[in-house]
Amino acid sequence: MELPPPESQQEGWTQSRGGPQRQGHIPQNLPLTNNSTLVKIGSPTVYPPISIGNTSVFTTGKKSMIVDASPSNPQVIKEINVPAITQPAIAGSTVLITTRDSLRAFDINSGEEIWRQDFQYRSNPIATFTSTAIASTQDRLQRIDTETGDQQWNVGIETGLVGLAADSQSVVLNQDTGSSSKIIQIDIEDGSVEWTNEVEQSDISPVLDERVLTVSKYGRLSILSEGSTELTVESEIQAPISVAVSGSVVIVGPGVDGTYAGVDIKNESVLWKSQFFGGGEPLATEDFTVIGVRSEGVLILDSHTGNEVHRVSLNQLQNGVVPTAGGLICFGGPDDSTSLVQYHE
Repeated sequence: MELPPPESQQEGWTQSRGGPQRQGHIPQNLPLTNNSTLVKIGSPTVYPPISIGNTSVFTTGKKSMIVDASPSNPQVIKEINVPAITQPAIAGSTVLITTRDSLRAFDINSGEEIWRQDFQYRSNPIATFTSTAIASTQDRLQRIDTETGDQQWNVGIETGLVGLAADSQSVVLNQDTGSSSKIIQIDIEDGSVEWTNEVEQSDISPVLDERVLTVSKYGRLSILSEGSTELTVESEIQAPISVAVSGSVVIVGPGVDGTYAGVDIKNESVLWKSQFFGGGEPLATEDFTVIGVRSEGVLILDSHTGNEVHRVSLNQLQNGVVPTAGGLICFGGPDDSTSLVQYHE
């Protein structure tokens, strides 16, 4: 079994860590080499930055910054003096910021506010297209036109939402029932429920690549198709915080002890396990896995073997890495600054 190529490579997919499903895809043409430079481009960031192309948005909590992260001249373009409580989102030319009592939209070029909705949102918005976002409150799920702020649908959901993912056809929710996770697929056009399935309890957002992939807190991978569990594989990682898809290999980790695993879903086996203390959420291309490791730098692994193929030594790095069109943004340095790793051929 091999998951299809990610739609996140299309222009307009602007999700955390490179893909709408948050599975950590990065541009396939990014030159992952040891030849790199580090440029400081921002103040401390509370939540991971989000990027589309070379435009990134950071938030310090008290304010957000729109940054040109291009290798030639990285710089802050605009500041938005609005306190954010979650990671921002980008939908086309619109930046979405969640505050304690509203969802607010700003023009990415001018920094001017376009619209606001006064609700208590409990998760960061998910921008699925250039003009569409999915956002949740405590008991409601909404599809919003990001250019106008108009609600395209608004449906009730149960409490206990852990995370969600979206693509051009569906929204998938992970809801904690207390003893398991209820996975719910919703039609993105009208908000109707397409199917539900209960799986072992998971603490992270699902991955949506035509099929739905979940990882339980015990490290078991489940692949769901049309509401049925198609495959379950043990990753042997306890309490994983993230997952990245690299072709037919799913990268799970880090676990509670800093261990990562490469799981071959085609042959239903664990290919490798490695421990990186202080490692962050993995990113993945079709063949490689990228992990930021505190006080060491950016490690680039062969996804099929787990062997290190490149290393960018950065003692400033904590463990946060987010892709841009021409490099990787690293956040949480020794002075809590945000910097850009620029790769050179």
